[in-house]
Amino acid sequence: MHKKLYALLICIAAVTSFIGCDSDTVYHQYRNTSLSGWEKGDALIFNTDTIKATGNYKEDICLRIDNNYPFKSVTLIVEQKVFPNDITKFDTINCQLTNEKGIIQGQGFTYYQYIFPFTTINLNKGDSLEIKIRHGMRREILSGITDVGIKISK
Repeated sequence: MHKKLYALLICIAAVTSFIGCDSDTVYHQYRNTSLSGWEKGDALIFNTDTIKATGNYKEDICLRIDNNYPFKSVTLIVEQKVFPNDITKFDTINCQLTNEKGIIQGQGFTYYQYIFPFTTINLNKGDSLEIKIRHGMRREILSGITDVGIKISK
């Protein structure tokens, strides 16, 4: 009986891993913010591997927040450097976390996850990116944002 249960669990894990794979994703990472809050000057840094194929790549900003986040939106400042050409670009993105009635729009129950389309960037084979994200809110220390991520897809 235990062998059948073990085999069933292995099969479920294998199927789940295949379903969860996204072959178009070339980079997907999260960085944690400090438990005491995300300080305004603290940039979260993401470094991609070298790009294997020239083309247009879609970039998404991913957020995870908890019930301690006090605002309806968050403003993020994104600095991107493309190497080896050392091209730098700055952007600001306003991420709306609730609807007009104040109802949280993220997926989850006590922690909420969001994915915000950010930009499309043309990269050449051999390029890599360094992406720095910091918050642009008026508060020096921002509580309730637990993780910030980047997802890059072909």
